[in-house]
Amino acid sequence: MPFEQVEDFYAAYSAFMSYLKNPAYQYQFRYKPGECLLLNNARVLHGRTAFDANSGTRHLKVGLINWDYLIAKKAFNQKTNSGKF
Repeated sequence: MPFEQVEDFYAAYSAFMSYLKNPAYQYQFRYKPGECLLLNNARVLHGRTAFDANSGTRHLKVGLINWDYLIAKKAFNQKTNSGKF
């Protein structure tokens, strides 16, 4: 990064971090056994809070799927269900 942009970069970075730490821009919930969350990683900034080992056990599975697959599947289903395929 050119030296002339460093000050502006850190000002923007600081503003961004203030949004991330502001509870007004956060949504927190606890999963129940068997629950699943699907999200578009390109549109949602997500994370997890710290895990307390004294609160019980945890088993976290992560699966990735190309978002284009879901869009194409939806389009295919719409065409085949409309009888215009």
